[in-house]
Amino acid sequence: MAASIAAIVAFAIAAIGDALRHRAVVALDLMALALAVLSLRAAAACWDRRTDAEVLHQLRLAESPCCACTLARRLGRRPGPVGLSLGRLQRARWVAPVDSVNGIVRYRAL
Repeated sequence: MAASIAAIVAFAIAAIGDALRHRAVVALDLMALALAVLSLRAAAACWDRRTDAEVLHQLRLAESPCCACTLARRLGRRPGPVGLSLGRLQRARWVAPVDSVNGIVRYRAL
């Protein structure tokens, strides 16, 4: 992760340095674009953490194992982000798959 961030920063510095030599306005546009990308990435990470917390809370409240569709209905969200959240929580060992019926995996909180 650190190597990829270092590569991105090095590429950004080279691109901005090159743009400054040729057109100052382009360099400012590139910096504004970079700030926008970083802001969007931070907002997405914040939203992911919030979704993870809500999904884990709903799983702990549930009396039986739940699938992503059931949790999404309870939270008023789409099943896609809830499924991604379940995947992150499973990798972090907060939830575990219990069974699979017709390809739909049900989870429980650990």
